Amino acid sequence: MILGIAVDGCHAGAVLMESGGTVTARAQSTQPDMADAILTAARETLAGAKHDRPDAAGVSFPDPSPTSWPADLSFLSAAIGESVPVRMLSTGNASALAEAWHGSGRGARDLIAFSVGPSVSAGIISHGTLLAGAHGLAASVQWFALNPV
Repeated sequence: MILGIAVDGCHAGAVLMESGGTVTARAQSTQPDMADAILTAARETLAGAKHDRPDAAGVSFPDPSPTSWPADLSFLSAAIGESVPVRMLSTGNASALAEAWHGSGRGARDLIAFSVGPSVSAGIISHGTLLAGAHGLAASVQWFALNPV
């Protein structure tokens, strides 16, 4: 089971998913503080899943630059367990991985996934590997000039 949490400001949406891609529980939370939104979404999702617990968790953020993400998500351990690994990534990279693992990109070794929501982002899978780049900004399409001057 994988717990996925998408964060946008003080709003967090979470899903608990089986390895085959079936979503078993989901929840959303908006709180005054980002950490509270993440923690509440995780707790409510797991409460809706009865006895299912995640083996891993991923938390995505719309800004592709890791320097803008929280330095520490250890507070999440209270909801998901101390031994559950947590990985942070951009919304675009999370979209690319989701498409490659469970979406229309399943089985493809190369793909580019675009995510359009509060921001525009993308992720690149090349030869079956996520291309994050040296600073996690390899597919930062929101910074591309659409009308060059």
